[in-house]
Amino acid sequence: MEWQLVRETPSGDFRLDAADLVVHVVTHGFYHRAQIDSILRQAGREPPRTGYAFLAGYGLVAPDGTT
Repeated sequence: MEWQLVRETPSGDFRLDAADLVVHVVTHGFYHRAQIDSILRQAGREPPRTGYAFLAGYGLVAPDGTT
């Protein structure tokens, strides 16, 4: 995983290596889940529990990660 994405921008080169991309992919879903939770709370609703550990604890996902 020794590659780097380089893109020219008006403020200089933007560089992203493979490890940075993996961290982004893992955390990006957290960001959107928090946005949805916030919208639901603003609408007076309680967001559902959707974390993997919660779902696995109730047997709602198979050991291979499928539903």
